[in-house]
Amino acid sequence: MKWFNRLFFLVFVAWIAVTLTALAAMYHLWWTRERAQYVGKTSAEQREVVFHVAGLPGPMLQGVSEILRQWPEDVRYRAEGDFNRLSYVKYLLIPRMPDGNAEYALRNDGDHIVYQPGNSGTTTEAHAAEEYPAKIRGFLLSLLSLTGLAALLRRLSRSCALTLPEGYAGAAFVLMIVVVLSRAWCGSARYGFGLAVVAGLVGLVLSLPGWWRQRTWQPSWPQWSNGEWLLWLAFGLVLTGTVVWSAIMAVVVVPDDWDAWAMWGAKAKTLALGSGPLRDVALFGHGDYPLVWPAVWAFSGWLAGGWEEHWSRAWGAVFLLLTVWQMGLVVWRSTGSPPLGLLAAALFLSMPKIPLLASWSYAEAPFWLMLACGFGNILQWRRQQQAAYLAKAALFCAVAAYTKNEGLLFSVLCLLWVFLECPGQWRQTVRQFVVPLLLLLLPWNIWVRLTLHLDSRHFDGFGAGFSLLTQAVTRLPDTLRAIGQLWLDVRQWNIALPCVVLASVWSMYQSRDLRRSLLVPWGTLLVYLGITLSYTEYLWLVGTAWDRLTAQVLVLLTMIVCVGVKD
Repeated sequence: MKWFNRLFFLVFVAWIAVTLTALAAMYHLWWTRERAQYVGKTSAEQREVVFHVAGLPGPMLQGVSEILRQWPEDVRYRAEGDFNRLSYVKYLLIPRMPDGNAEYALRNDGDHIVYQPGNSGTTTEAHAAEEYPAKIRGFLLSLLSLTGLAALLRRLSRSCALTLPEGYAGAAFVLMIVVVLSRAWCGSARYGFGLAVVAGLVGLVLSLPGWWRQRTWQPSWPQWSNGEWLLWLAFGLVLTGTVVWSAIMAVVVVPDDWDAWAMWGAKAKTLALGSGPLRDVALFGHGDYPLVWPAVWAFSGWLAGGWEEHWSRAWGAVFLLLTVWQMGLVVWRSTGSPPLGLLAAALFLSMPKIPLLASWSYAEAPFWLMLACGFGNILQWRRQQQAAYLAKAALFCAVAAYTKNEGLLFSVLCLLWVFLECPGQWRQTVRQFVVPLLLLLLPWNIWVRLTLHLDSRHFDGFGAGFSLLTQAVTRLPDTLRAIGQLWLDVRQWNIALPCVVLASVWSMYQSRDLRRSLLVPWGTLLVYLGITLSYTEYLWLVGTAWDRLTAQVLVLLTMIVCVGVKD
């Protein structure tokens, strides 16, 4: 096995070298591009740059300013024209809602916006983006509130032994519940926000005595050699450097990626500023998308004074940090090896695409946290067979589905894995996993599917039949080639992605337990591949979505591979 140890050492050294080089390049990119384009500019000036980069016509911004001055805030209007071109316009006009009302209307005419009525003789106070300046206050207060809420949840569920990242995940879920109920019953989310603040304060007050008693705690520093200290210093540099980079990439600019303004940001701004029925959140892109991430963003904006779109975006970096924290804890507890836990966190963060995705203000980073919490508890349950782990897994599988629709697939595959692990204990599995999972998932899905009659676009064109099978087989070579080119791009994925994928394949032949564990990530990839092949623009989908789908699977694969090293 000497050759294997030497090969492993060479790959490890190459990974460290590539990672540190990539980290330096990432900061150079921020300094030469984001800093130069956005630092020192007002929100309005930043938005002009965003429009130019996104290929949106600049004159539309002037039309938005005119509408903001002339239309009341509670207007409900009809929007006609190109959906993509009008997406940022609709985002800027919130709390004005595009629900199809005929009295007020707008449409894009070439590079301009035509709207009616025009000047109504009265001028309202314009709530343009620059009237919601960048304020760190909202982010800090929301972080403090969710910290207190997480502490309260951990205190109330001591028998379940929630980790700190699991506490934050649960706090985000509770926040979403109170916000949704407040908006649905009272027509405004502010009551839910207020309740979350109060609960956070209660959690902080109750936790202070315990924190005070631990004030004399002294860390015991491990006895490492100089070489080991250098190694862990490199790991620490990767962890700190990537999270900080993700944060500064986010806070430096207003929402500058399509999904951020057209979907997640629009839903969050509707919750923070709007008043009216909860169904208003479905008036923007992908109306069926769930609300955990929009609720957190809206909470931060509300605490900043109404709305905030710079510092609130730093929550992506917070969720990224919590994700790798949870991944490290899962591997540590499964193997008894803290270095392996740190390796799992560093491996995931070392891929430049990961902190970049977290900076876009998509729901990716919170979704990664829910995946790590749900999957980690199933790994723990498999080893210890304790019902508490299975119940927690059901909870976080449900929270994953309330964060992104892909969480439904994750829940189904986890359920299948649990049944395969204990085929003779299906009654216990149903009671401890299936029942709580269904009870948590049903309310949102009933409201979205049966009340609003919204369908997920993920399965457009997906079906069965000989013609569809022939079409998929025909498209498969080009699709796999495009995915392979994406995965082998060292600038995006380092050498970590190919190493993790190859290690997972090797694990399939080494351990029966790991083989079953791989059902969830590899099953996820196969379903994603099938959906991709069903799209007309399937190569476009690979280029625009497979980086995010890959990141989701890497959360699971990285934990499995690092646990397998010990096995």
